[in-house]
Amino acid sequence: MVDAKKHSKQKKEMESAEKEFPELDDHNVMMLRYFYTIATLSDDIMEYAEEKFEKEFNDLDLMNVAIFTLHGIVSAAESDDAAVKEAVKTKLGGMIDNTYNLNEWLYTIAAETKAYDEKFYECITSGNLDDLDAKLDKAVKEANYKAWKDELKVIKRKASAKDRIEAVTGGA
Repeated sequence: MVDAKKHSKQKKEMESAEKEFPELDDHNVMMLRYFYTIATLSDDIMEYAEEKFEKEFNDLDLMNVAIFTLHGIVSAAESDDAAVKEAVKTKLGGMIDNTYNLNEWLYTIAAETKAYDEKFYECITSGNLDDLDAKLDKAVKEANYKAWKDELKVIKRKASAKDRIEAVTGGA
């Protein structure tokens, strides 16, 4: 997932920018380094997601997934319910040990938040705020269902390609 050449290139760009602006104080140099680090990490995650889903995964998707994930962790940490804490630990641990769980989390959260935002915007701009919560819930459920269907298509297509290759090569 980590592309050493890309990281090296971005580090050189950062150092070049630092030399181009020698008047920058230590704080601004640190902010510049922070910007390049975040850009590199974000690119790594988006490239991973795009490769796995065969769909665009943008900065807003990344931000939404990060916020929902962190919110779940904070909510569990503050919860008195042991079952809630265990559910979050299981979900997070499952992502580390199983890329399917990670892909499902990234893709469905991104799809759900996008659907929520689009429906919310649509309702606000049209002035149709009757049963807003129900409309938002429906949009999220439909997005979740579509995300599952789309992800399963990608998984099946990749699995069937692997099966076809093994059939041609005789498993070698």
